[in-house]
Amino acid sequence: KELYDFGEVKEGTKLNKKVVYTNTGNNPLVIFMAFGSCGCTTPTFSREPLAPGASDTLDIGFNSEGRNGNQSKTVKVYANTEPAFNEFKFTVKVN
Repeated sequence: KELYDFGEVKEGTKLNKKVVYTNTGNNPLVIFMAFGSCGCTTPTFSREPLAPGASDTLDIGFNSEGRNGNQSKTVKVYANTEPAFNEFKFTVKVN
């Protein structure tokens, strides 16, 4: 589990966080699905198997349009890992 703090942004700002991950296992890592806790949060990822020892990025986008105040969002990633679901959380204050 990871937690990122985007700090404060003006309402309407589009944010992007690149989360670097590494396959520490002995088999290719495959991400089957990734989804945000709401429509304002969009993860983008490679669907290609990631070789052991290799790294890649999960791009997490957040659109603050229509969101005011403190925001706490989650991206869940479903992969051939143990456990199968992993979470990335972030917070942001929208002014």
